[in-house]
Amino acid sequence: MNLSAILVITAPAEVNACMILLGDLPGITVHHSDPATGKIIVTQEAESIDVEIEGLKHIKSLHGVAMAEMIYHYFEQDEA
Repeated sequence: MNLSAILVITAPAEVNACMILLGDLPGITVHHSDPATGKIIVTQEAESIDVEIEGLKHIKSLHGVAMAEMIYHYFEQDEA
């Protein structure tokens, strides 16, 4: 399992719309937003690093997203 925290920045007027788009993505949970600054904190849970990176790329491509960067990463190997 891969768990990452991602900082998303959008225009303040786009925060609510962006939160809806983010909330619709698989493995993404929106935790906090600051409409005054356009900052949104999300976590992403992914099966592998490749899926995690693709998820971040997808977030960066969403309408209204000015920036999205991984600010924390945690990896735990599943026990077989």
